[in-house]
Amino acid sequence: MNYVPTTWAYRDPITISKLNQMDNNNVWTAERRIFGCQIDVSAANTAFVAQGKMEFGGMWLYRNSAISAIHPSVVGDWEEGVNLLGTSTAFYAVAYNDSGNSFDVKFRNSGPAYSDTNSATAFFPRLYDKTGSVWYRYIGEFHTNTASAIMNGFSYSRASTEAGLGNWDSGQPWTVGVSYQAATDGFVMAFNAGGTTTQILTDAANPPITVRAQANPTAGGDQYSIMSPVKKGDYWKITGAGATLIYWIPLYSTP
Repeated sequence: MNYVPTTWAYRDPITISKLNQMDNNNVWTAERRIFGCQIDVSAANTAFVAQGKMEFGGMWLYRNSAISAIHPSVVGDWEEGVNLLGTSTAFYAVAYNDSGNSFDVKFRNSGPAYSDTNSATAFFPRLYDKTGSVWYRYIGEFHTNTASAIMNGFSYSRASTEAGLGNWDSGQPWTVGVSYQAATDGFVMAFNAGGTTTQILTDAANPPITVRAQANPTAGGDQYSIMSPVKKGDYWKITGAGATLIYWIPLYSTP
Protein backbone atom coordinates (compact mmCIF):
# COMPACT_ATOMS: atom_id res chain seq x y z
CA MET A 1 0.00 0.00 0.00
CA ASN A 2 1.31 3.42 -0.95
CA TYR A 3 0.90 6.34 1.37
CA VAL A 4 0.59 9.89 0.10
CA PRO A 5 2.08 12.48 2.45
CA THR A 6 -0.31 15.17 3.56
CA THR A 7 0.77 18.78 3.93
CA TRP A 8 -1.25 20.97 6.27
CA ALA A 9 -1.34 24.73 5.90
CA TYR A 10 -2.82 26.96 8.55
CA ARG A 11 -4.49 30.19 7.54
CA ASP A 12 -5.93 32.49 10.14
CA PRO A 13 -9.53 33.72 9.75
CA ILE A 14 -8.45 37.22 8.65
CA THR A 15 -6.32 35.83 5.80
CA ILE A 16 -9.16 33.55 4.70
CA SER A 17 -11.57 36.49 4.74
CA LYS A 18 -9.22 38.61 2.62
CA LEU A 19 -8.67 35.80 0.13
CA ASN A 20 -12.42 35.33 -0.21
CA GLN A 21 -12.87 39.05 -0.78
CA MET A 22 -10.20 39.01 -3.47
CA ASP A 23 -11.82 36.00 -5.16
CA ASN A 24 -15.20 37.72 -5.13
CA ASN A 25 -13.69 40.99 -6.43
CA ASN A 26 -15.08 42.82 -3.42
CA VAL A 27 -11.86 44.49 -2.34
CA TRP A 28 -8.19 44.75 -3.22
CA THR A 29 -6.13 46.60 -0.69
CA ALA A 30 -3.52 47.79 -3.21
CA GLU A 31 -6.24 49.67 -5.16
CA ARG A 32 -4.41 49.17 -8.46
CA ARG A 33 -6.73 47.24 -10.77
CA ILE A 34 -8.62 49.05 -13.52
CA PHE A 35 -10.44 47.64 -16.54
CA GLY A 36 -11.70 49.68 -19.45
CA CYS A 37 -11.92 53.40 -18.59
CA GLN A 38 -9.67 54.35 -21.53
CA ILE A 39 -9.39 58.04 -22.34
CA ASP A 40 -8.88 59.69 -25.72
CA VAL A 41 -9.74 62.72 -27.83
CA SER A 42 -13.09 62.43 -29.61
CA ALA A 43 -13.22 65.83 -31.33
CA ALA A 44 -11.52 69.23 -31.25
CA ASN A 45 -10.76 69.98 -27.59
CA THR A 46 -13.15 67.26 -26.48
CA ALA A 47 -12.19 64.19 -24.45
CA PHE A 48 -14.13 61.04 -23.63
CA VAL A 49 -13.81 58.19 -21.15
CA ALA A 50 -14.87 54.63 -21.97
CA GLN A 51 -17.02 52.54 -19.65
CA GLY A 52 -15.26 50.26 -17.18
CA LYS A 53 -14.51 49.59 -13.54
CA MET A 54 -11.71 50.38 -11.09
CA GLU A 55 -10.68 49.66 -7.50
CA PHE A 56 -11.12 52.72 -5.36
CA GLY A 57 -11.14 53.10 -1.58
CA GLY A 58 -11.63 49.38 -0.87
CA MET A 59 -14.49 48.95 -3.35
CA TRP A 60 -15.20 48.64 -7.06
CA LEU A 61 -16.48 51.72 -8.88
CA TYR A 62 -18.32 51.23 -12.17
CA ARG A 63 -19.28 53.20 -15.25
CA ASN A 64 -21.73 51.32 -17.49
CA SER A 65 -21.73 53.92 -20.26
CA ALA A 66 -19.02 56.15 -21.69
CA ILE A 67 -18.54 59.77 -20.68
CA SER A 68 -19.01 61.16 -24.16
CA ALA A 69 -17.63 64.67 -23.74
CA ILE A 70 -15.56 66.59 -21.21
CA HIS A 71 -14.08 69.91 -22.28
CA PRO A 72 -10.88 71.50 -20.94
CA SER A 73 -12.28 74.91 -21.87
CA VAL A 74 -15.16 74.40 -19.40
CA VAL A 75 -14.24 75.51 -15.87
CA GLY A 76 -16.60 72.98 -14.31
CA ASP A 77 -14.73 70.11 -15.95
CA TRP A 78 -11.57 70.93 -13.95
CA GLU A 79 -11.14 69.61 -10.42
CA GLU A 80 -9.46 72.88 -9.45
CA GLY A 81 -12.46 74.88 -10.69
CA VAL A 82 -10.18 76.92 -12.96
CA ASN A 83 -9.30 76.48 -16.64
CA LEU A 84 -5.62 75.46 -16.44
CA LEU A 85 -5.16 74.50 -20.09
CA GLY A 86 -1.67 75.47 -21.29
CA THR A 87 0.46 75.24 -24.40
CA SER A 88 2.68 72.22 -25.11
CA THR A 89 1.99 70.69 -21.72
CA ALA A 90 0.33 67.73 -20.03
CA PHE A 91 -2.62 67.47 -17.66
CA TYR A 92 -4.46 64.56 -16.09
CA ALA A 93 -7.81 62.79 -16.15
CA VAL A 94 -8.92 61.84 -12.63
CA ALA A 95 -11.86 59.72 -11.47
CA TYR A 96 -13.83 60.23 -8.27
CA ASN A 97 -16.76 58.55 -6.53
CA ASP A 98 -19.71 60.72 -7.47
CA SER A 99 -22.46 58.49 -6.06
CA GLY A 100 -22.68 54.99 -4.57
CA ASN A 101 -20.59 52.63 -6.72
CA SER A 102 -20.20 54.91 -9.74
CA PHE A 103 -17.47 57.31 -10.81
CA ASP A 104 -17.19 60.48 -12.84
CA VAL A 105 -14.10 62.13 -14.38
CA LYS A 106 -12.58 65.60 -14.38
CA PHE A 107 -9.33 67.18 -15.51
CA ARG A 108 -6.59 67.96 -12.98
CA ASN A 109 -3.39 69.94 -13.42
CA SER A 110 -1.29 68.63 -10.51
CA GLY A 111 0.12 65.12 -10.34
CA PRO A 112 -0.62 62.29 -7.89
CA ALA A 113 0.89 62.24 -4.39
CA TYR A 114 -0.24 58.90 -2.91
CA SER A 115 -0.11 55.18 -3.70
CA ASP A 116 -3.63 54.52 -2.36
CA THR A 117 -6.47 56.12 -0.41
CA ASN A 118 -4.72 55.33 2.87
CA SER A 119 -2.20 58.08 2.00
CA ALA A 120 0.60 55.57 1.49
CA THR A 121 3.56 56.74 -0.58
CA ALA A 122 5.77 53.65 -0.78
CA PHE A 123 4.37 52.10 -3.97
CA PHE A 124 4.89 53.39 -7.50
CA PRO A 125 3.46 54.61 -9.71
CA ARG A 126 1.42 56.83 -7.41
CA LEU A 127 -2.16 57.04 -8.62
CA TYR A 128 -4.08 59.04 -6.01
CA ASP A 129 -4.49 62.51 -4.57
CA LYS A 130 -7.20 64.35 -2.68
CA THR A 131 -8.75 67.76 -2.18
CA GLY A 132 -10.28 68.07 1.26
CA SER A 133 -12.02 64.75 1.86
CA VAL A 134 -12.50 63.90 -1.83
CA TRP A 135 -10.11 61.32 -3.31
CA TYR A 136 -9.14 61.23 -6.98
CA ARG A 137 -7.68 58.33 -8.92
CA TYR A 138 -5.50 59.19 -11.93
CA ILE A 139 -6.59 57.22 -15.01
CA GLY A 140 -4.59 58.90 -17.78
CA GLU A 141 -3.21 62.11 -19.21
CA PHE A 142 -3.60 64.46 -22.16
CA HIS A 143 -1.13 66.61 -24.07
CA THR A 144 -1.62 69.94 -25.81
CA ASN A 145 0.07 71.63 -28.77
CA THR A 146 1.31 75.21 -29.06
CA ALA A 147 -2.24 76.37 -29.74
CA SER A 148 -3.46 74.85 -26.44
CA ALA A 149 -5.50 72.23 -28.31
CA ILE A 150 -5.53 68.73 -26.83
CA MET A 151 -3.87 66.36 -29.29
CA ASN A 152 -4.26 62.95 -27.73
CA GLY A 153 -4.52 61.08 -24.47
CA PHE A 154 -3.19 57.83 -23.11
CA SER A 155 -4.68 55.62 -20.45
CA TYR A 156 -3.34 53.87 -17.35
CA SER A 157 -5.90 51.10 -17.84
CA ARG A 158 -4.87 47.44 -17.84
CA ALA A 159 -7.03 47.03 -20.92
CA SER A 160 -4.37 48.84 -22.93
CA THR A 161 -1.10 47.52 -21.55
CA GLU A 162 0.56 47.19 -24.95
CA ALA A 163 2.34 50.13 -26.53
CA GLY A 164 0.37 51.91 -29.21
CA LEU A 165 0.55 54.91 -31.48
CA GLY A 166 -1.40 58.07 -30.78
CA ASN A 167 -2.76 60.49 -33.38
CA TRP A 168 -0.71 62.11 -36.12
CA ASP A 169 -0.14 65.77 -35.33
CA SER A 170 0.98 68.28 -37.91
CA GLY A 171 -0.90 71.22 -36.47
CA GLN A 172 1.72 72.93 -34.36
CA PRO A 173 2.83 73.93 -37.03
CA TRP A 174 6.24 72.29 -36.76
CA THR A 175 8.99 74.59 -38.04
CA VAL A 176 12.29 73.75 -39.73
CA GLY A 177 15.26 74.68 -37.54
CA VAL A 178 13.30 74.82 -34.27
CA SER A 179 14.01 72.38 -31.41
CA TYR A 180 11.14 70.58 -29.72
CA GLN A 181 11.15 68.45 -26.57
CA ALA A 182 9.23 65.18 -26.80
CA ALA A 183 6.55 64.79 -24.12
CA THR A 184 6.37 61.05 -24.92
CA ASP A 185 8.31 58.50 -26.93
CA GLY A 186 7.39 58.85 -30.58
CA PHE A 187 8.39 59.24 -34.19
CA VAL A 188 9.07 62.34 -36.27
CA MET A 189 8.83 62.34 -40.06
CA ALA A 190 9.81 64.93 -42.65
CA PHE A 191 9.01 65.11 -46.37
CA ASN A 192 11.79 66.47 -48.59
CA ALA A 193 10.58 68.16 -51.77
CA GLY A 194 14.03 68.04 -53.33
CA GLY A 195 17.03 70.25 -53.85
CA THR A 196 18.54 70.50 -50.37
CA THR A 197 19.64 68.10 -47.66
CA THR A 198 17.10 67.38 -44.91
CA GLN A 199 18.14 65.95 -41.54
CA ILE A 200 16.46 64.78 -38.36
CA LEU A 201 18.57 65.47 -35.28
CA THR A 202 17.60 64.14 -31.88
CA ASP A 203 19.32 63.56 -28.53
CA ALA A 204 19.27 64.92 -24.95
CA ALA A 205 20.92 68.24 -25.90
CA ASN A 206 19.00 71.44 -26.63
CA PRO A 207 19.39 72.00 -29.51
CA PRO A 208 20.08 68.38 -30.55
CA ILE A 209 23.30 67.66 -32.44
CA THR A 210 23.08 63.96 -33.41
CA VAL A 211 21.89 63.20 -36.94
CA ARG A 212 19.55 60.19 -36.91
CA ALA A 213 18.13 60.41 -40.46
CA GLN A 214 19.12 62.25 -43.64
CA ALA A 215 18.00 62.68 -47.27
CA ASN A 216 20.04 64.23 -50.10
CA PRO A 217 17.78 64.54 -53.16
CA THR A 218 19.01 66.15 -56.35
CA ALA A 219 17.62 69.53 -57.37
CA GLY A 220 14.38 69.09 -59.29
CA GLY A 221 14.71 65.33 -58.95
CA ASP A 222 13.81 62.73 -56.38
CA GLN A 223 11.71 63.44 -53.32
CA TYR A 224 12.11 61.60 -50.02
CA SER A 225 10.48 61.03 -46.66
CA ILE A 226 12.67 60.39 -43.63
CA MET A 227 11.70 59.27 -40.15
CA SER A 228 13.38 58.80 -36.78
CA PRO A 229 12.32 57.55 -33.34
CA VAL A 230 12.56 60.10 -30.51
CA LYS A 231 12.97 59.27 -26.84
CA LYS A 232 10.70 60.88 -24.26
CA GLY A 233 12.38 63.97 -22.80
CA ASP A 234 14.88 64.27 -25.67
CA TYR A 235 14.87 67.09 -28.19
CA TRP A 236 14.36 66.83 -31.94
CA LYS A 237 14.84 69.22 -34.83
CA ILE A 238 14.44 69.18 -38.62
CA THR A 239 17.03 70.99 -40.74
CA GLY A 240 17.05 71.82 -44.45
CA ALA A 241 14.87 74.20 -46.47
CA GLY A 242 13.66 71.28 -48.56
CA ALA A 243 11.51 69.94 -45.70
CA THR A 244 7.98 70.94 -46.67
CA LEU A 245 5.97 68.71 -44.32
CA ILE A 246 6.81 67.65 -40.76
CA TYR A 247 4.77 65.14 -38.77
CA TRP A 248 4.92 63.85 -35.19
CA ILE A 249 3.18 60.73 -33.84
CA PRO A 250 3.45 59.70 -30.15
CA LEU A 251 4.08 56.18 -28.89
CA TYR A 252 2.32 55.34 -25.65
CA SER A 253 2.53 52.51 -23.12
CA THR A 254 0.78 52.26 -19.76
CA PRO A 255 2.68 52.03 -16.48
